[in-house]
Amino acid sequence: MLLTTENLLPLVLSYSLPPEKAAALARLCEAEGVLHFCIPPRHYLLPISSLPVADGGPADASPLDPPALPEEMLLFKGFPDKALVRFLRAYREAGLEKIELKASLTPHNAAWDSLRLYAELCQERDALR
Repeated sequence: MLLTTENLLPLVLSYSLPPEKAAALARLCEAEGVLHFCIPPRHYLLPISSLPVADGGPADASPLDPPALPEEMLLFKGFPDKALVRFLRAYREAGLEKIELKASLTPHNAAWDSLRLYAELCQERDALR
């Protein structure tokens, strides 16, 4: 399955989370009825809409294997109406450490790769400081 704006299942894609935090996020997602996938660096150069959200991945994944992102990042997809607000509330109530860089999949950013998304989120965060 590929990540597209048409898929109906809500999911969270995580980047650069330490194993313990990724496991805690996966447990929360399961409890909330949300899919969770960790995106490995070998997929960072794929368009976000082409990210594999199942075991394995596309044959054309980047052979360059860029380094992991220097910061944690989350990408949300397919959360109807107020479901994202509820999920983020559950995240806080579970006591998980805050992740500053978060985005939702949109038609505007679907063609970006993960590195561009990361750069855009950093730029937005820095402009707000």
